[in-house]
Amino acid sequence: MKKIMKKSLSLVMALAVMLTGVLVIPTAGNKAAAASPSFYGNQTVYYETDSPYTTWKVNVSIFNCTKATQIKNLKSSNTSIAKVKAKPGSVDVYYYKKPGTVTISCKVGSKKISTKVTVKKYSSPVKQMKIGSTDVTSKFKGCFEDYWYHTKSFKNQKITLKAKSGWQIYSVFVSTDKKHFSKYGIYKSSYTIPKMTYNGRFDCIWVTYQKKSNPSEIVEVRLNMVKE
Repeated sequence: MKKIMKKSLSLVMALAVMLTGVLVIPTAGNKAAAASPSFYGNQTVYYETDSPYTTWKVNVSIFNCTKATQIKNLKSSNTSIAKVKAKPGSVDVYYYKKPGTVTISCKVGSKKISTKVTVKKYSSPVKQMKIGSTDVTSKFKGCFEDYWYHTKSFKNQKITLKAKSGWQIYSVFVSTDKKHFSKYGIYKSSYTIPKMTYNGRFDCIWVTYQKKSNPSEIVEVRLNMVKE
């Protein structure tokens, strides 16, 4: 039953990732009001070596571009690392289990623009994650997504988050059977999610960590909780 449930949830989460992509945070210095088209900035993304998935996606926005048809001659400099697809006002970059840096280039109107996407092997930015008194930090040691089948009762519990040195918490998103919670632009090494109840058939906690030295380098970890 667990295997069937996990497979079903994996498909649901995979679809969610494909629909929402990976969060992209604009780098400092870019100006949305710039007169000509430009990419938001270079990005660093991660892959898991032990994940059942073989492809991940990051969506990179383009200033002053609103339609996919405006994007011409879209290319990836190395399709063995990442492939690209034009979207309205942005580019979807599909990357694989292979480290390296690719240059994404295209033409918007009469202007040629480019950006770089660096693909790295995942390393956990999580120093601590606790649900009440239960420590779940180890679940992110080798992966940024985990399915946790539990029988424990988590009624009215706060979640304590701490980032490893050099990282900061950018955002959190929680979804339960009864309630949702989200907070963006946190920019702190620790954060406490207000008390909520995690006793649903499927609850999830998403936390985005941002590297202090390079704000475009982000890792999003996801804990999917299944009450049995």
